[in-house]
Amino acid sequence: MMRPVDGVRDRPPRILLVSSWQTINIGDVAHSPGALRAFQRFCEGAQVTLWAWSSGERERKMFAEHFPDVTIVEERLVEGEAPSRRILRLFEESDVLVHGSGPSILARAELEAWRAHTDKPYGFFGVTFDPLAQVAGPGFFGTLDEVTAMVEAISQPILSAADRGLLEGAAFLYCRDSLSVKYLWSQGLVSASFMPDAVVCCDLQDAEAGSALLTRLGCGEDFICVIPRLRFTPYHQIFDLEPERRHVLQDAVNATFEQSDMDALREIVERHVRRTGQHVLVCPEMEYEVPLAQAHFGPGDLAADVAPRVHVVPHFWSLTEAAAVYRRAAAVISMECHSPLIALAAGVPAIYLRQPTDTIKGHMYRDLGIGGRLVEAGPTAGRDAGRVLGEILSDREEAGRATLDVRAAAESLISDAVETIRVTVSRAVARSR
Repeated sequence: MMRPVDGVRDRPPRILLVSSWQTINIGDVAHSPGALRAFQRFCEGAQVTLWAWSSGERERKMFAEHFPDVTIVEERLVEGEAPSRRILRLFEESDVLVHGSGPSILARAELEAWRAHTDKPYGFFGVTFDPLAQVAGPGFFGTLDEVTAMVEAISQPILSAADRGLLEGAAFLYCRDSLSVKYLWSQGLVSASFMPDAVVCCDLQDAEAGSALLTRLGCGEDFICVIPRLRFTPYHQIFDLEPERRHVLQDAVNATFEQSDMDALREIVERHVRRTGQHVLVCPEMEYEVPLAQAHFGPGDLAADVAPRVHVVPHFWSLTEAAAVYRRAAAVISMECHSPLIALAAGVPAIYLRQPTDTIKGHMYRDLGIGGRLVEAGPTAGRDAGRVLGEILSDREEAGRATLDVRAAAESLISDAVETIRVTVSRAVARSR
């Protein structure tokens, strides 16, 4: 039963969730089902409409299968034009606009349109606000300790006027890492608080597809998953865009570090196979990582005694296929930030091998109490990640229990955030009567 707020009998909130940023990244795909599941579990009767930035046929099929009662809206705002009648009707029928988990304020146009056409509340549901990415640009490097010190040293106002206006108007402001919270506090936004990325609530899986893939690759039942990546995602290549200056610089960084980063990951794989005899599945979180894995983890790239037990996923798989495979893995080691969260949602221990070009979002792992499973890329990364993996596998039962405890704590934080949204809507509805 819904709890009354300020003496007013509640009705279930009508939530408009803007999310689903891209389909070339299963981590981004997982944001939306994670948030939808959170609203289902922690806000009884909530009516949620997903305003999706990007959706392909398999994502539509996923939502139809797992969230048949959720309406999906794919119509985008057109720059310089007023919102369509359908969008205005959507605003009228919704009580609150929720900006889903992501790396920054992505849905700026949607938030501004909402503010222009309604007086209803809006807010942020697990977003990173990285001042260093904004100020230092694409060539910035730093360990998590270094970027923590830099964020904590910020004492002057540097937040843009546009961002400040949107953030100060938010009824709730949840950041997916505590460094973002500290940064916003330094900018006078003391309402900011922490909740992890909504991916930790994403419990979807396609067990049949996962089993078929493992059988086809001959991976067996005892394996780990490994996810490679470049220092910068080559978006201009993925989308066939004319490269800008920043893309040229990013390509130069990737060219410099690709081999050494893949060598470190291959060191982990070879040591692990020799030590345990387990199989290793090299997997993509992003579409471009399929050819990346094939270029560095094929039979000719591995020692002869290791190669038969290493398998590369030959296609860009769906979120639900990946989640099903992760669920059966002994552990996941990922250079991407979101595959460890998909594994966490499945109760599987994971290691995040953080690259120095990544944003401050990795601090989320420390915030959740699993900073020991975060390893910085560098000369000792292979040895360091191998040690952590050895600790996990030496007592898999205990590692599994600890992972479930972390998941429960993460879900509790998200539950609290959902309750804040419910109360916010209840009070707004009461004031409008």
